[in-house]
Amino acid sequence: MKKYKHLFFDLDETLWDYKANAVDTLIELFEKFELGTKGDLTSDDFVAEFFRTNGELWGKFDKRQIEKDQIRRERFPLIFERLGVDAHEIVDSMQKCFIHESPKKPKLIDYAAEILQALLKHYNMHIITNGFEEIQATKLKYSGLDIYFQEVITSERAHAQKPDPEIFLFALKTVNAKASESVMIGDNLVTDIQGARNVGMEQIFFNPCKITHDLDVTHEINHLFELSGILLNV
Repeated sequence: MKKYKHLFFDLDETLWDYKANAVDTLIELFEKFELGTKGDLTSDDFVAEFFRTNGELWGKFDKRQIEKDQIRRERFPLIFERLGVDAHEIVDSMQKCFIHESPKKPKLIDYAAEILQALLKHYNMHIITNGFEEIQATKLKYSGLDIYFQEVITSERAHAQKPDPEIFLFALKTVNAKASESVMIGDNLVTDIQGARNVGMEQIFFNPCKITHDLDVTHEINHLFELSGILLNV
C-alpha cells in the first residue's frame, strides 16, 4: 500500500532550472543592451553580480523584510551600482525584458520530466511555490511542466509564503489532502523542508550540491531519479 497520495513539489531549482534559464536570459540581455561597451564589464561579471544581488533580495523576501515589487524595482539598479556601471537609462527596460523572457526558458533540472511522467499515474501532484503567480504559470507552460500538476499553490494565492504553515495548510485544504498522506519535495531546507515539518508533512530534501546540515529529514536525495526508489518501489 502506498504511503502517500499527494506529492507537493517546489518549482524553482527543484524542477525548473532557474539558474540555467536565468543565465541564458542574462547573456541575451548583455548582448541586446550592449553592456560590453560600458567600461570593462564582462558577461561573466554581470551574471555573477546578478546571482549575488538577486539571492540577497530573495533572502529578504523569504524573511518578509521586503515586498516582491522591491525585488523587481531594486534588482538591476543595485547590480549596476555594485558593478560601478552607469546604466540608469536602461534598467527599467532590462527588468521588463528579464521578467518577460526568463520564465519562457524551458530548461529543467535533470530527469525532472522523466520522473514526473513516471509518477503521474500513481499520485496526485501539486506545486507549492513562493514565486509570483503569473511568472510561475509562464514557467510551467513553456517548460511543459503544467501537464503534470493538478494545483499550483503560490504565495500570492495563499496570502502566505513558505515556510509559513499557512501556505502548506492552504495547499492541503485546496486539494483535500491530509498532511499524513502527503510529502513535500524541495531543495530549500528552510522554506520547503522545515516548512513541511511544521505542519506534520513528511519531506524529501533534494540536495544536489550535497550541502551538510543537521536537520532531521524524512528522505534526502541528490538526483531526481532517486525519487523512483522512494515513491515507485512501494
